[in-house]
Amino acid sequence: MNKYYGPDLKAQIVLSYLGGKTVSELARENNVSRSTIYIWIKEAQTIEDAKPTPVNLRTFHDLKIKCQRLEIIIEILKSAPCCTSAPLRERLEAIQEMSVAYNVNILCDALNVAKGTYYNHIKRNKKENTLHAQKVKELT
Repeated sequence: MNKYYGPDLKAQIVLSYLGGKTVSELARENNVSRSTIYIWIKEAQTIEDAKPTPVNLRTFHDLKIKCQRLEIIIEILKSAPCCTSAPLRERLEAIQEMSVAYNVNILCDALNVAKGTYYNHIKRNKKENTLHAQKVKELT
């Protein structure tokens, strides 16, 4: 059976809950089921979460740094010889070429390459300057 509860009662119960009363107490006092009170509390929390948070100096600073990083990523994507959907080898070579001008971490983020993959490519690349290739050359 559906009962109608007015918005004043809902607000009063939620405020009482936030004031420290338990849901069981509120249910007994107001003759409302506990599940209904929990629904009202959840609705009140989602309304509170939907409100914009005030911008303080810390969040402003974080957003400013994020914006600068994204501008650098856009600049990298414009000047890169390949795109993010290019084969991995091309992206790794592009990162290696552009690492003189840009930070490797930002390059890896921009071209969608894991930093570990890039550093493994540098240390263990398929060129003749790897330790394994030098040992094979010496043995032959």
